Amino acid sequence: MATTTSDFDITELADIAVGTLAQKLDMLSAFSTGIETDRNKGDFAKVFVHSKNPATARDWDASTDNYLSDNGGYTITGVNVELSEHIYDNAIFTQDELNRIDLDRVAKGLAHNVARQFSIRLYDNLLTNANFASNEVVGLAGSFTHDDMADLEVLADDTGLLEDSRCALLYNTYFANMKKDGVLVANRNQSSDPSVVESRFEAINGFDIMSSSVLKSATVPAGENTVGMITDGTGIGIAMGSVQFTGEGTGVAEYATAIDPKTGIPLSIRKVYDQATGKWSINAELLMGYNVLDSASTILLKSA
Repeated sequence: MATTTSDFDITELADIAVGTLAQKLDMLSAFSTGIETDRNKGDFAKVFVHSKNPATARDWDASTDNYLSDNGGYTITGVNVELSEHIYDNAIFTQDELNRIDLDRVAKGLAHNVARQFSIRLYDNLLTNANFASNEVVGLAGSFTHDDMADLEVLADDTGLLEDSRCALLYNTYFANMKKDGVLVANRNQSSDPSVVESRFEAINGFDIMSSSVLKSATVPAGENTVGMITDGTGIGIAMGSVQFTGEGTGVAEYATAIDPKTGIPLSIRKVYDQATGKWSINAELLMGYNVLDSASTILLKSA
């Protein structure tokens, strides 16, 4: 049932919105994330980065070593990433409009817009040669197949990307062409219920595959031709936070923050009334920040 002002519950609206936000930001599994609640712009969120060094494994010597000595083979480092940006979007209505509209749909739409802006800022500012010197030319979308993913697996092995958390983020046109690869489709469908057609490939050659249309909208520096990346999740740190509500602001009537139970992603919904115009504003907002953590653990994919 659609939510209108007759049964308006801002907490329920926030729950609906954060569900949409989490769905749109599924690419966050390609990054290390730190999430905090009740923060202000300029605060920090701690991002935990996992790294390994297989060369440190050695013989245990009872005379010199014990189980509490640190070989440095597997480390978890906490990095503070600033919540440097406060993203929001809103929709403004008269009282009559607010009585008639489907607020569930409004909440989902605002969350979609916040997620898109979140992604564009991330791609614009981070996926450049200046941040990641390693890159691989994969050609044009029309020739990208399962064979290319096999080659990228070898590259990931040789580079030392962590095997249990590899992700590939691709232009949706590259992903679409892979879905036309007859050999890949046949192999995947052999183990699938024939009554259920898979709309995406979750794992190919050790990579979780993510398709992005937003990535195509990013501002790529001239001549870089970036169409995606492969990573093990340790290259980029993403900070997210819900906005602390202190009650300030003219006409703020209600405020609620919801946290997605699966991902921990927060989103706040703010309902504001403007006495001068007699209109209501429904706002969705989120704090974010980002940093390059390890330039060696992300490889940019190029069309040429």
